[in-house]
Amino acid sequence: MNVRQYEMFELRLNGISGAGPVLPEAVTFRNGEKTCSVPAFLAGETFRVRFMPETAGTWEYTSADGSQSGTFTCTPEESTKCGPVRAEEDHFRYAGGSMYRPFGTTVYAAVHQSDALLKETEETLAEAPFNKIRFLVFPKFMPYNREDPEYYPFFLKDGCTFLPGETQGGVCPFDVTRPDERYWTKLDGFLTTLRKQGIEADLILFHPYDRWGLADMTMEECLLYLRYCIARLGAYSNLWWSLANEYEMLGSRGYTDWDAFGTLLAEEDPYHHLISIHNIIAPYEPKKWMTHLSMQSGEIDRIPLWKAQYGGMPVLIDECGYEGDIMYDWGNLTAEEMVHRFWWSVCRGGYCTHGETFHREDEVLWWGKGGKLHGKSAEGIAFLRSVLEETGEDVLRAGALSADDPNGGVPENPVFARAMRWAGEMYRERVLMNLAPMRIAGERHVLQYLGHHRPLFTELALPEEGSWKVERIDTLKCTRETVLEAVSGTVRVELTGEEQTALLATRTA
Repeated sequence: MNVRQYEMFELRLNGISGAGPVLPEAVTFRNGEKTCSVPAFLAGETFRVRFMPETAGTWEYTSADGSQSGTFTCTPEESTKCGPVRAEEDHFRYAGGSMYRPFGTTVYAAVHQSDALLKETEETLAEAPFNKIRFLVFPKFMPYNREDPEYYPFFLKDGCTFLPGETQGGVCPFDVTRPDERYWTKLDGFLTTLRKQGIEADLILFHPYDRWGLADMTMEECLLYLRYCIARLGAYSNLWWSLANEYEMLGSRGYTDWDAFGTLLAEEDPYHHLISIHNIIAPYEPKKWMTHLSMQSGEIDRIPLWKAQYGGMPVLIDECGYEGDIMYDWGNLTAEEMVHRFWWSVCRGGYCTHGETFHREDEVLWWGKGGKLHGKSAEGIAFLRSVLEETGEDVLRAGALSADDPNGGVPENPVFARAMRWAGEMYRERVLMNLAPMRIAGERHVLQYLGHHRPLFTELALPEEGSWKVERIDTLKCTRETVLEAVSGTVRVELTGEEQTALLATRTA
């Protein structure tokens, strides 16, 4: 049989049984000198193996007990926007070679909804500008998300009297050795649809919003669950691992636990998918297993500082607030503010994630359950994505600000030096952020954002070499207008005195 590069080869193991839902190193795949041993997972009554070939050519496989062997052909993928996304310095790139710029959204409990609602979510995503989605493995219990799911990831333990709707007493009633195939098949279907749509699946493995006892698994149960996820889901090319949503809220887990989880994923995932962990207050300290920083914060002006603190890795503001009108402060941003936070994040050198929380009597909010988008920010986000994608492979970067640098990466000048002397350590970071422009630049493009400032004109510093075209961008009206051509060096740009204006300079010669 033929399998395209970075897609999934699946093998059913005959006559094999085990004591748990995972059989480590069940099958070994070989292509010349390349070898990869992958675990098997229990799917219903049988064990299966999934493998993602990252190299074209003929692959041979042999089961650990020698009872099954064979070959398949991996045909090369011609598109460069394929394969797992990897972190590359402070940005991302597909294994196929092309740059990947994340424009994410959040639908926490997507796979715990009815088939009809999940299909509607998939149809909405097909038309939306998002190429990444954050969602949970386990069901979620909080306002607007109070229903019991149809299926749970695991069956109940023998003799358990748990009834759906009841709150557990700090004990997990589920048997992680007995996966419910109905749930995992549904998750498989969603991941497959996302892959076809070119959307990365940022899968959240643990969270605290629980009344079913899934947040109270023992350490042994947690590790087995993670190994099952690796065995069953790891071969999806569009998969990212997020250890937790708001990790500090999960009282049953501590730092040593999270480090153990991150280390396990980094060491046992054959495909080395991206790994992050999401906070509610304090970002998790830098660790070797982290590939990027996943943040909840409205202080998106701190992105250059976080980049410096985390060794220059990519920074994603995966929760900056939501467009909507619910009573909670985090859930009633205007569309204009959501679009502003996307531009602000990008031009600080990071990335941002969308969410929507408009009150509905049926409690079907996009952020929680999916369905349809009712807000207006998606249009502005799509426009930003089109602007950035026009820059192609030009890596647009902002400087990382370091409190250890006397100038913090900002060019030395008397005003700055005096301010730094007066600021002292307490305000040093704030001074650095205030003086750093919202600007990213590559070899052929410069993008600068003015945010809520609305001057009638400004100066744009361009390289002295080459010839540049400058466009004035209205990020709210989604319009672009060329205002200067054949210029270089520092130039004066006339503006309209309106908020949320951006400037894009493109080298033409």
